[in-house]
Amino acid sequence: ILLGIVTLTDVKEIPATQWSETAVRRIMTPRNRLKTLTPHADVEDALRLMTEHRLNQIPIVATDHPDTLVGMIDRLEFMRYLQTRLELGMTGTDQQATGQTRQPIPTT
Repeated sequence: ILLGIVTLTDVKEIPATQWSETAVRRIMTPRNRLKTLTPHADVEDALRLMTEHRLNQIPIVATDHPDTLVGMIDRLEFMRYLQTRLELGMTGTDQQATGQTRQPIPTT
């Protein structure tokens, strides 16, 4: 069950001298404030969510159980994705390639 996440930004807000006595629950971002996606979301949806909300990572939750963590995706993954697209000569979006318009994936 996903209760929340702790990021480096969260840790940096606590003086290093207090790390050993600070409970994770005190500094974590709770589940109800997290932006998440399901495994059905595509890379463009994740990149858009990450950019719009200035996120470094996005928890991926089960479609039918939104409090169940099934994965994480982060900025480094996107850098690798974009580099792979460039190396393969892929440009543009899926809409440009197929002529189809996608509906956005809802986030939680």
